Amino acid sequence: MPLASPIGSGGASSISTFIKLIIKRYKGIVPIVVDAGLGVPSDAAQAMELGADAVLINTAIAKSRTPWKWRAR
Repeated sequence: MPLASPIGSGGASSISTFIKLIIKRYKGIVPIVVDAGLGVPSDAAQAMELGADAVLINTAIAKSRTPWKWRAR
């Protein structure tokens, strides 16, 4: 988390390099959970595609103009 992006920043555009480094070193040792900098759904998808085990999402939903569209159907 500290290497990805500041909490609440939504600035995940540069996270791929850092997530790749973390995954390369720690995958299989500890779960990789991305918990900062996700501002849009595609940021979460990118983190998962890079190999993260999970993402925690707040800002992308909290700052959404239509957060009700996020609920499960």
